[in-house]
Amino acid sequence: FQPHSGRHPHFGEDRYIDEVRKAHVAAFVSELKKGGLKTPTIRRYLATMSSAFSFAERSGWIIQNPILHLDKKAIPEAQPRTRFLSRDEYRCLLGASSSHLRPLIQMAVETGMRLEELLSLKWEQVDLDRREVRLVLTKSKRPRMVPLSDKAVAVLVAITVPVPTSSSTRPRGSVTGRSNGLFGRYVGVQG
Repeated sequence: FQPHSGRHPHFGEDRYIDEVRKAHVAAFVSELKKGGLKTPTIRRYLATMSSAFSFAERSGWIIQNPILHLDKKAIPEAQPRTRFLSRDEYRCLLGASSSHLRPLIQMAVETGMRLEELLSLKWEQVDLDRREVRLVLTKSKRPRMVPLSDKAVAVLVAITVPVPTSSSTRPRGSVTGRSNGLFGRYVGVQG
């Protein structure tokens, strides 16, 4: 396969894009497998090619994307990798981090919350008595409750610094807006 030449023997040097059929793509996949490429790499090739064919289809250059109906059962998805930091790696990460990032890192490790969830977190979502956080805006678009460990509660308590308001005090970062979330000020996010 010569990625920069734009030509491959399975597609032919003089074959136009509207002449590429599912059989040509299947032969290409077979050749990649024989060449020793792993299935995740082959799937990435197909995804890139499919994007080009989809563009050609939208542009009216071809009638149908030949990759969309290709049987991909023989090209399984890679198993997702789940990896956790070891205790030493975690200590090293905290030690190498700026002090203003440590609360964010500690909360991420203790709760498993995503960066966007942490940066948009408001005090109204935190219930220290019940030791939980209610997330409304999540990647899955479904609200969920996140339990708080002792360390997570300690981090939240530590970042609760009184800031004068007109009539009382409130914890730092308790006003609305992502940049004013509990951790937004720690990482310099500006709204």
